[in-house]
Amino acid sequence: MPKNRKKGEIHMVYTVKLDSSDDKVFNLMQFNSMTFDMECKLVVCTDDLKTVKSAFTNFKTLDIYRDDVQIATYTCFNNYKEISLQQGLYNNTNGEWEDALIVSLTRANIVEQVQRLDEKVNQIVDINALTIDEYKNYLQEKNKTALAEFLASQSVEFNGKLYGVSEEDQNEMALNFMQYQALTTAGQQVTLEWHSKKSACETFTAEEFVQLTAMIKAFVYPYFQQMNVIKQQIFSSTSREELDKIEIKYEVIPVQSTEPTIPSDGEGKMDETGKDSVTTEE
Repeated sequence: MPKNRKKGEIHMVYTVKLDSSDDKVFNLMQFNSMTFDMECKLVVCTDDLKTVKSAFTNFKTLDIYRDDVQIATYTCFNNYKEISLQQGLYNNTNGEWEDALIVSLTRANIVEQVQRLDEKVNQIVDINALTIDEYKNYLQEKNKTALAEFLASQSVEFNGKLYGVSEEDQNEMALNFMQYQALTTAGQQVTLEWHSKKSACETFTAEEFVQLTAMIKAFVYPYFQQMNVIKQQIFSSTSREELDKIEIKYEVIPVQSTEPTIPSDGEGKMDETGKDSVTTEE
């Protein structure tokens, strides 16, 4: 175990893949989508300048993964603007101080962006031409996309406000809290912040942040389990006929009512309990 890592700590591993190529995959020291959207920079865990320059030249798509789960796709970049070597950066995924390359990206023009997005989203796949293993992989990608789209439309209510439950929301919250803990442990005075849907950030106490995180995790968990059940069905199938029968569909699971019952004569009264609400955005 690295000396800087505490026992029991869980650290997420981020990777970037260019043009969906397994030959263009690099580990990242960290990733925050909000920071990336503003700065257009990636911290790549390598000092192999030649390989990184080659990979980040004239690319079309940039996919971000967290622990092998795709969390974001970008089609708005097409080249590197600048690559610089930064020595002695702290790598939170392994608790070591390492050298890394800071890759600044340039954006494609709007026409290229639209064309690339259309190619990415509206891929025409002839499923009849796929082998059974390729078909399984295709269905699993469809399964993951369906879950991501479903979660993006959902919310949980906390302190009278709606908060997102998407993979991106969970990723950013985890990174936000991890950074807060690291800075607090280092003795710095920092403010913990997060935002409800379509709102600016506001201050949270650590207890409030953990409570909201727990609510989101509790909401997402049964759908994540459903995704894994469908995944198991896909990869355990032995024929196309079986695969074609698998339904990939996500719908809101009804929350068991916690309304108090009306006591009959002579019976004691039941205390009313609080309820968390779940909202689906149209």
